[in-house]
Amino acid sequence: MLDVRNLTAVYLTPVGVVRAVDRVSFSVNKGESVGIAGESGSGKSTLVNAILNALRPPALARGEVLFQGRNLLNLSKQDLDKIRWRKISYIPQSSMNALNPVLKIRDQFLHIIKSHYPKMGKGEVMKTAAESLLNVRLDPGKVLEAYPHELSGGMRQRVAIALAICLKPDLIIADEPTTALDVVTQKEILRLLRELKVRMDLTLIFVSHDISVLAEVAESLMIMYGGKIVEAQRLNDVLENPLHPYTKGLISSIPSLSKEKISSIPGDPPDLMRPPRGCIFHPRCPYKMEVCEREEPPTLTVSKGSKVACHLYRGGGRVG
Repeated sequence: MLDVRNLTAVYLTPVGVVRAVDRVSFSVNKGESVGIAGESGSGKSTLVNAILNALRPPALARGEVLFQGRNLLNLSKQDLDKIRWRKISYIPQSSMNALNPVLKIRDQFLHIIKSHYPKMGKGEVMKTAAESLLNVRLDPGKVLEAYPHELSGGMRQRVAIALAICLKPDLIIADEPTTALDVVTQKEILRLLRELKVRMDLTLIFVSHDISVLAEVAESLMIMYGGKIVEAQRLNDVLENPLHPYTKGLISSIPSLSKEKISSIPGDPPDLMRPPRGCIFHPRCPYKMEVCEREEPPTLTVSKGSKVACHLYRGGGRVG
């Protein structure tokens, strides 16, 4: 369904160029749920906005984003508007900022649905909106007549999901949709997304800095660091046998009742305006070798469906 090839996104600033996404390639099949994990500043949100061709100057994207055979980066705004919400929809990380504060919820559904089906009557539009709200377990009679500030954070997030699914899109991209929620509401939203995926046969890209959150919804994971995909595996393989030292550090930092001590990754994420030479992770890597400081590691396939960009695997070695 989606084939991303050599996608690069940069920000042009007065003091230099920030390469936020660097030659990223991956594909998503119909019905698949793919998670993208990494620290803040690793390029996750820039990546999904580049996929949607939603970056604006001073940002630039190059490469190919093939969605159902069409390169989204080459489409006009008019053609993109026909695809957004109808074919590809987006769930933002801040539902309060995403919803228009001066419009009732019904008017926000009306705007999205009528933009794609201008001849649809208002009654049919409201029926579609009500069905979508029922799918996320909200009472349409109360919610449609409410303003966003009259709803709780969890309800607003459910409204954002309802807006995303109302036109039954082929692909949904969720950019950290549970970040601002408490853990109880977060769990409810994740359970809801799992149910909707099965019930509606959704194809989902889910972005989060938290691997434990992605473990609730994703079938496979891509790990981003410094604008690059450094590892891609099935979810269980990542959790049981992380390949890249960065992935291992992320998993070791997940809090658990069974852990006596939580470890962290030393150092700070790289300055993408002046990235280190060689492997971008080497200044923080406990397994650093001399080659890491001078050569960028290639992406290697170490087993079926498992890829990693790390010099430790060039000779068939393994991370200890």
